Amino acid sequence: MHGTIRRLTLVFVFACGLLTMVSCRSTEAARAFPQTPSYAIAQSDKTLLGDNLAADVAANPGMSGFRVLKSGSQAYAARLGLIQAAQKTLDLQYYTMHDDMTSNLLLEAVVRAAQRGVRVRLLLDGVHVDDVEETLSILDEFKNIHIRVFNPFATRDDGLGGRIIKTLTDIESINYRMHNKALIADNQMAIIGGRNLGDEYFEENTDVAFRDIDILAAGPVTDKLSQSFDQYWNNEQSQPIGRLRQPDYDPDKRAALRQEMAAAWAKAQAQPESPLIRGQQFSKRLKADDVRLIWAVADVLADAPEKVARDADKNSSPPLNHLRTLLDKAEYEFIAVSPYFVPQQTGVDYLIGLLNRGLKVRIVTNSLAATDMVIVHTGYRRYREDLVRAGVELYELKPIGGERPRQRLLGTSAPATASLHAKAYIVDGRDVMIGSFNLDPRSARLNTEVSLVIHSPAIAEQLMEMFNEVTSSQNSYRVVSDEDNGLVWQALDEKKQVVEKRREPDAGFWRSLQMHLMSVLPIEDSL
Repeated sequence: MHGTIRRLTLVFVFACGLLTMVSCRSTEAARAFPQTPSYAIAQSDKTLLGDNLAADVAANPGMSGFRVLKSGSQAYAARLGLIQAAQKTLDLQYYTMHDDMTSNLLLEAVVRAAQRGVRVRLLLDGVHVDDVEETLSILDEFKNIHIRVFNPFATRDDGLGGRIIKTLTDIESINYRMHNKALIADNQMAIIGGRNLGDEYFEENTDVAFRDIDILAAGPVTDKLSQSFDQYWNNEQSQPIGRLRQPDYDPDKRAALRQEMAAAWAKAQAQPESPLIRGQQFSKRLKADDVRLIWAVADVLADAPEKVARDADKNSSPPLNHLRTLLDKAEYEFIAVSPYFVPQQTGVDYLIGLLNRGLKVRIVTNSLAATDMVIVHTGYRRYREDLVRAGVELYELKPIGGERPRQRLLGTSAPATASLHAKAYIVDGRDVMIGSFNLDPRSARLNTEVSLVIHSPAIAEQLMEMFNEVTSSQNSYRVVSDEDNGLVWQALDEKKQVVEKRREPDAGFWRSLQMHLMSVLPIEDSL
């Protein structure tokens, strides 16, 4: 009965945007097309990046190199830099890509890499591929560029009728998504973290600490990321873009696209402070071995692609399991940055257990005013009071720039620039986890995720500095319990005096009404 109720509820909530929002598991028609497997090159293959890293790898046996990319501008320049520094292979795996300036400039860099002989493999989740499907289908014609879509909603053989039928009959599977984010160059260096590809992720005007976070990785850990990428690329859920769309061989369209992309490149090239120039500078530094890295023991925590084909109740999460292992040995502190935080009762009990062991637990997530997904906030608020009363140090981010973000439905479009989107965890000031994993049921049971765990006090210190900045009264509310066990949101005003509010601050009437209406829906396991 509960499954039926949940099915009908999901239909009610998502029906309006379902055809464009989500994708079901690969159809039998798509699976009928055998795929030619391909794999990452060996790290022993000669490349400039590999040559530059060789001495450091030899001097730090069993370790990998890292550099935290704190801002959107740094993260974007690093991506362009890696693409331009690659000599043999580029692998890109993302949940979503938008048809906008930063994505198109990056795609032009990818085309230029392919033209100089670099093999490019681009893997996108099927949820938003319609936004860029035509562009990708044209780029797929280029030599050395190969594009696949993971877990597509339907193939071009299914037609509109097939899409509608799958939407109404396979509602339980619509939430299964590939949430992984990684860019890998020559199997030597990679970028992993919370950012997808789109202007919102690289907005320079919102370079607030922990708005989002990526990390540059080098050395042996990159090979493990490549192994994970190969698993997804060669999985039956990954279908060539041509299976989704009838290939368009119109030479005029291809020429027009190339002219448009080249013009955008030339325009960016002429601007001294453009992201392209910064990316080229970063590429030169990579080629000159002039990018400082912190070397540490690390590992990759990645879901297998088969997660989307299993029942959610049977799924296990490598990032969550490893985080629990670290916390079972923790001695004094756990810090969590999770934009979508739905601990459920099991998580509440676990966190209270940490407090009872004497650990300090500090968490920051989005406030109702800052979140871009009110429906997820409803799952979080049910447990907030118990956590605060037990002694958890809880913070909620204020809207960045004071502007409440637009709402999106379970992952549609990019997160608003006013919201927190980073996912990072710190244990005892020495162990960190950075990647795509949120502390919520969706990351644990439905989405596939990938994260790095790094055992480095130096990197932990950088992240703790960012945590202290984002949880300052200027950027966040401190949520506490008063003498009547009610909740109070504390912050400082312009005169540095403590201001207390007893309702969700700055949320507004409509957003508060949405929250109360959505809170009655029995969909917590899908949040």
